[in-house]
Amino acid sequence: MHQYWSVTFIIYSVQITLRNRCALYFVIRSDGSGLLSIIQFNEYKNIELLGLECEPANEEFVRQHVAFQYGALKSKTAMMEGRLQDISELVRAKNPSLLLQIQKTAVHAGELGSKR
Repeated sequence: MHQYWSVTFIIYSVQITLRNRCALYFVIRSDGSGLLSIIQFNEYKNIELLGLECEPANEEFVRQHVAFQYGALKSKTAMMEGRLQDISELVRAKNPSLLLQIQKTAVHAGELGSKR
């Protein structure tokens, strides 16, 4: 009788604890594949509620996805900066001293954030 063993080395593993005594495990193996499991912990045994095998995407798909997300975030940032500019102009027209106070507070908050 022969016994064969297959060993897969794990290069990255994440555990997230969920409610109702459950945990979500995401394991990335050295070959790039992965396993996403939801496990429920009971008094006497652990039950795997869901197990999903994951395969890595090709580089071109990842490149396109990252480029799309970057473009979407860039356009959203531009839109928010436009809104901020419009609000600043409105505040400048209605209450210039308030705008100066807001700008001083923003600069001070930025300095505190950069020291962290």
